[in-house]
Amino acid sequence: MGTMGTAHQIRPWLDELWGFYDDPSEERMAEVIARFVYDPDAVGGDLEGIAEERYPAAMDENVQRSFASMFPEPRQQHVDDLALPDLAFQRMDHPVLLVHGRDDGIIPLETSLYLLERLPDVQMHVFGQCRHWIMIEYAAAFNELLEDFLKGDAD
Repeated sequence: MGTMGTAHQIRPWLDELWGFYDDPSEERMAEVIARFVYDPDAVGGDLEGIAEERYPAAMDENVQRSFASMFPEPRQQHVDDLALPDLAFQRMDHPVLLVHGRDDGIIPLETSLYLLERLPDVQMHVFGQCRHWIMIEYAAAFNELLEDFLKGDAD
């Protein structure tokens, strides 16, 4: 879901997400959460309420330190560091399921399309009117797709 592992330009939404602790607030958390979903009703519609609920845990000093240490500036470097060479993809002989939201503003759809062309045993499903939280926005369809894939029945 929202695949990494390919060379691509970091999107502003990912940069802002990884930089949340540069200037944390409940308002920024609500903005970040809004970018994960195409339809706020998929998460109950109350993004401010979700942010208010999550914010205290996010402000725990251990959480802050851990998260901030994973994504210091320059953040593009972390995207670059996660990119694998094409040969690595060609050698992956196990089945791979790529799932992506067409409207994902955090990780571009092109990353999954890139992998689709390079992985030997790959399937891909793209959800329209969907951003990064496929498993929430389309929970039933996502769970069925995953269950079928794990059983070996996905087409």
